[in-house]
Amino acid sequence: MTKTTFLSQSPLWKWILLVTGGSVFFFIVYLLVANIDLFTDNSWVASILYIVGALINLAIYAGFVKLTEHRTVHELNIRRSYIDTPIGFAIGAVFMSVIAAILFCYGYYTPYANDVYFSDVIKCLFLYLLVSVGEEVMFRGILHRMISERFGLTAALIVSSLLFGFAHITNDNATVIAAVDIAIEAGLLLGAAYELSRNLWLPIGIHWAWNFTQGNIYGFNVSGNYDEVSVFCSEISGPDIITGGEFGPEASVITAIFGLGLSALLLYIKKKD
Repeated sequence: MTKTTFLSQSPLWKWILLVTGGSVFFFIVYLLVANIDLFTDNSWVASILYIVGALINLAIYAGFVKLTEHRTVHELNIRRSYIDTPIGFAIGAVFMSVIAAILFCYGYYTPYANDVYFSDVIKCLFLYLLVSVGEEVMFRGILHRMISERFGLTAALIVSSLLFGFAHITNDNATVIAAVDIAIEAGLLLGAAYELSRNLWLPIGIHWAWNFTQGNIYGFNVSGNYDEVSVFCSEISGPDIITGGEFGPEASVITAIFGLGLSALLLYIKKKD
């Protein structure tokens, strides 16, 4: 039996207004909170500000849902945050560690120890918390969830994943192939994580560790962006289709295959529940 919700019952024009208006609104919120560290060079202060920014984003999302859909914001259940966020973080960290290990074993990735301040690494850790919260609110909290409730899971996965992938097309070193890869390996995975957990904490945790581990532990470019603050420096060689080239391992066919496989596993587990 299909569950009846406010979004599934609303007139189509109202649903379109909520999806488009919500997406634009939270894009603006994301841009504003992303610059919350504008007036400080202190890594510890910036870390605190990133946490505050993430909490502000979540609070605004909760208020938006209550105001427009008149319901409890079950996807931000606080009790689940203590469980699903760490699980998601572990999944994201292990996923990127496996990718790094494969590239290392085939001689495509050579890590070197880097001289970096601990405070700067922590700053990056919480910066990616802010990023993951902002992007998951937009793409899973608004787009995926609203499309799923109106048109079903398949439509939600396809549309939100493609939009998520092509949102990275303007990044440095981005290509159409890289955008498609992100849609396949990350967009589908994060959508599947939301469907399995029915909350935003699991995809937030995966997204958070995915970026941080990739860029600030192993020293890869993250979606085309290089960050010199990393535990390891990396030397990348080999064909771009395997390594991802200057865009980073998110443009690698290996990452796409593993991401697609993990997405299928999460959806299978959901179906069996």
